[in-house]
Amino acid sequence: MLGQFGEFFLRKPHCLPLAADDAAQVTGDFPGAVRRGCQALSCRALLLFYRHTDSSEHTYWRMKSSFARHFRFLALPFLALGLANPCGAQDEKIPEITTARGKTYRDVRITKVTPSEVSIAHEAGAARIPFADLPEDLKAKLGYDPEKEKDHAAAVANQEKAVAANAAKRQLLDRAYLQIVSATIVQVVDGGLYVRVDQTWDGKSYETVPEYSYSGPGSSNGNGGGIHKSRNKNAGERVKKINHSPTVRRVFISCDNSKYIDGGKFSGNVWLHGRYSFTDTTGAAATIPKYTTNPDEITGN
Repeated sequence: MLGQFGEFFLRKPHCLPLAADDAAQVTGDFPGAVRRGCQALSCRALLLFYRHTDSSEHTYWRMKSSFARHFRFLALPFLALGLANPCGAQDEKIPEITTARGKTYRDVRITKVTPSEVSIAHEAGAARIPFADLPEDLKAKLGYDPEKEKDHAAAVANQEKAVAANAAKRQLLDRAYLQIVSATIVQVVDGGLYVRVDQTWDGKSYETVPEYSYSGPGSSNGNGGGIHKSRNKNAGERVKKINHSPTVRRVFISCDNSKYIDGGKFSGNVWLHGRYSFTDTTGAAATIPKYTTNPDEITGN
């Protein structure tokens, strides 16, 4: 395979990049100089390896016993950079571009071309110019196609719309999210569970584990008699801040209830999804928060 690369560059000398010292002479274009230097090193490395490995067996084994036998591995980074743009099509310097809006850019190098715009580096920084604002000769040179521009603009608009929609869904789910750490199932009912919530986590609150824990009568900070003090193994770690006294204790959870029984335990991720109305054991009507274990019910997917 390396031999085939060597043959390619021997047959097509016009695709050989500038020598590294020649590239360094391109003033004001250090990235381009580096890229062309890498191209030169990679191409010459390939040619060197090609010539030696395709010559006599004696020469091959002599290379194998020297530093050169490792050269193919050391050349890989240069190869990756150098062959990314072997003929330097977008490295051409343009002295000046004046757009249809009257904006002038000097010492221009084209860095990227899409069907709808051109990205450039210039003496004052970088910019993106719509094809419609470019001079006609430059449009033709870069292969401008109005139909491709229209299709590309539509694709970009659709992508931006999808990203915005996903962000809105993410925000909606974040606001509705709750992790039930522990809950007791009061009753298994049609379509879900009627539970008493014991511990929850809101999905964003954290706390740091203190160095010591205290137990026994007295205050939690160790003041008072009969206090037992113990060092926490995970002191200093950032952990979820669990709410042990939820404001809302009785909720309905819409879920597959086939694996649950009255008096059992429930834990898991849920999302607030309106209110649930029911009649309690006394015959009185009641309404409690309704949660779901399926986030698609929230986003409408």
